Amino acid sequence: MKSVMTINNVLEIVQKLPLQDREECVHILSRRIVEDKRKKLALEIHKAEGECKSGMAKQATVTEIMKEILS
Repeated sequence: MKSVMTINNVLEIVQKLPLQDREECVHILSRRIVEDKRKKLALEIHKAEGECKSGMAKQATVTEIMKEILS
């Protein structure tokens, strides 16, 4: 049977690390999250460029665009 790692399991393991290592984990995770968000944004931009070129883009207000970006 496959073992499932939960957030609680991860937190329990990380809690056993020395403080400096836990701080480094936070920094590493933060950088990875930023990079993942950049990749997601790049994919969305690429998709939007394709939609614009193919005439599939729709007009929207800034509020509508921001709502979609943040969702």
